[in-house]
Amino acid sequence: MVETFGEKGAILLEVRWSAESAATSTDATRGALRLWAHGRQVWPGGDLDEDFEWTWVEFAEFLARSWRWLLWENGLPFELPGGSITQVHVDLDRRWDLLSMAAREEEEEDLYSFEERHDLARALMGAAAPSVWFVREGNMCWVSTREAAVLVPFGVVEEALQGFADAVISRLADVDERASAVRAGWDARAHATTGEFVAIATGLERGVLSQLQGDHDPASFWELDADDFTVTELMAAARSAVALPTTDTAQMLNAIRSASKQEASALDALSTGALQQVPTGPEWYPYDQGYFVADWLRAQIGAASQDALNPEELLRRWDVQLQTIKLSTHAVDAVASWGPRHGPVVIVNTAGAHNSSRQGLHATYAHEIAHLLLDRTTALPLAEVMGGRAVGSTEERARAFAAQLLLPKEVAGQALASTTDPAQTVRILQRRYGVSQEIVAWQARNSGIQLSAEVRAVLRGFVSRPWMF
Repeated sequence: MVETFGEKGAILLEVRWSAESAATSTDATRGALRLWAHGRQVWPGGDLDEDFEWTWVEFAEFLARSWRWLLWENGLPFELPGGSITQVHVDLDRRWDLLSMAAREEEEEDLYSFEERHDLARALMGAAAPSVWFVREGNMCWVSTREAAVLVPFGVVEEALQGFADAVISRLADVDERASAVRAGWDARAHATTGEFVAIATGLERGVLSQLQGDHDPASFWELDADDFTVTELMAAARSAVALPTTDTAQMLNAIRSASKQEASALDALSTGALQQVPTGPEWYPYDQGYFVADWLRAQIGAASQDALNPEELLRRWDVQLQTIKLSTHAVDAVASWGPRHGPVVIVNTAGAHNSSRQGLHATYAHEIAHLLLDRTTALPLAEVMGGRAVGSTEERARAFAAQLLLPKEVAGQALASTTDPAQTVRILQRRYGVSQEIVAWQARNSGIQLSAEVRAVLRGFVSRPWMF
């Protein structure tokens, strides 16, 4: 009998059971399995036989042990961006080159523990199977192999893994003590104390949690409903800013806590429309999507490409609450929250590196508009910290969106292509559209309109990374 679980474009498990009944857990769950990740067959692969037969009770045991982390742990360790396993290790090597040997060894242990929870290959005791990582990212999930990675709805992954585990356990009956232990472990897979849940879901160390919570009950502090382990806005913000000083995290959480829940029907309608319009497919890079949705939004609000926009005014028009705080860090520009208890609210850090000028504030607010329109139902379902831990694709899309909303690249390109004084034209565009000189330069560069060598040389002097211009 063959059973399948999942979707080939995300994760698909196909198993052909070897026997209808057996006397032991090992024999009862023996079968030949094929596993696809993002459309590619991963198992069999590596050192596995072409007809990969194994005893899948081990798989159910692994999922029972790891389920709480698969379900609640968010993102890769050390604030790394998602991607293929090979790319993650490249990023790790770059990081570890800058650390002391003692610090590196400690992080290597943390990575090993992470892989023990998130790598399906660790479920197989004795088989050298290619690694397949599952890493939750909000309502999405990274499915990563050595060669590639794809961000897919978490529900698809959860349903596939749970369905396969249920099928394995259904074959065990009461054949032996191992069967009873596996069934009990699977039934208790999501059982935890409130403290355990918060620690896993936020990624904060227990000492930091104690400082934040003080004498408060953890469930009350994090606004958890009784016996409902659902991540809240406060928890989502805390995990996005896991590297912040504790005092800054506390201030950020208090700001979110002070924001009431507010209806924002105009914003919700625009978000629904944007998600329906955003183009998808391998030919659409995140920055292309950002440009497209910014142009779509301009059309929706009746703004011509030559019109200058004030993103702060747009947010107020859409009933988004705006606050300011002053953190000790310059790394965080803004915090935004949108959930069942708070928001939508955008909280600007006045000490943020980009918020000391009108142009920088415009870019910060425009960036948050992108997340409010495009990410509330996917990778950022509750909160976002601009300058904190970020999903690479969503941040790239938000940056492109912000630039295009403020200054359409076609406008910048046409102005710089026809000017005799490129430096003066940059300053004129900067003042008119309320953007930085760097945004003007990059928007002209990305317009696709041919610029003279002289103009490009001048524009290169306005960007922070001229070698990439």
